[in-house]
Amino acid sequence: GNCKFITYMNVYKNIIADESLCESVKIKKEEKQNPVKYSDVLFTQSSETLEEVGYTSVWTHSSQPYLNSFCFGYRFYDSVMTNPIFIAHYMRSNYIRKAIMKEGQGATRVNLSAERLKNLNIFLPDIKGQNKIAEFLSRLENRIHKEESVLEKMSTEKSSLLQKMFF
Repeated sequence: GNCKFITYMNVYKNIIADESLCESVKIKKEEKQNPVKYSDVLFTQSSETLEEVGYTSVWTHSSQPYLNSFCFGYRFYDSVMTNPIFIAHYMRSNYIRKAIMKEGQGATRVNLSAERLKNLNIFLPDIKGQNKIAEFLSRLENRIHKEESVLEKMSTEKSSLLQKMFF
């Protein structure tokens, strides 16, 4: 394809959409597509369970891919007043997840309407507060990733030692 798009699973699995996981798609000249822009909030639109509908991800890259047809996005009017890292964590918080789930509808397949989400109340601290929270959460996340890496190395070492002991 001639363009990139953000997959459903990228939105579902990542609070910050991963640019390297974008896939190619062919967009014809006559097709009307809206590109995803920096700090856009992306939502999964459909799921098999209420608990999994409306997962969010935030786009924090300068590239402008398109969004797959099973997701939709929102853009803040004044992105200068929002920290996308804060927004990414906030939108995955229990408070927001519960509010989003209340908007899901369906029995065998749960769907989320972009129109119904407009009623969602979002209360944000000022930009200074968002920046402090985002910085703290980013440091915490980095530490978690480092610890997971150490744990993975130790697990690999353990497996290697066990293999040498018993084989």
